[in-house]
Amino acid sequence: MFATNTSAIPPSALMDSTGRPDRFLALHFSNLVWRHNIAEVMGTPRTAPDVYASVVGFAASIGMVPIEVKKERPGYVLNSLLITDAEGGRRVANGRHPRIRPQSTTCGASGLAPPTGPAKCLTSLV
Repeated sequence: MFATNTSAIPPSALMDSTGRPDRFLALHFSNLVWRHNIAEVMGTPRTAPDVYASVVGFAASIGMVPIEVKKERPGYVLNSLLITDAEGGRRVANGRHPRIRPQSTTCGASGLAPPTGPAKCLTSLV
């Protein structure tokens, strides 16, 4: 098995250069992995199902909560949420109020619930 940790590039964009596209996928750990025990698993159309299942099992075995991302997209789930919070911070900075969105039960239980509001999130990205 061969995995990338990037969330900026979908694994299918890299799979042919690996020489083993059927054994390649993404295993993306959240920022501050020691605090947020989340790992996103994203395969490609050519990732073998047993490889995908093994990596999901591996993530769980090391104490991560695996999020199985079924559709490839840059940013995956975690960074999409982060960008939403950063956009909220930008709105606050510009005098507009962000919409409030509910936290996912699974993500909140695993420590993803943000400790700060959107304005703090924005300043932490700069």
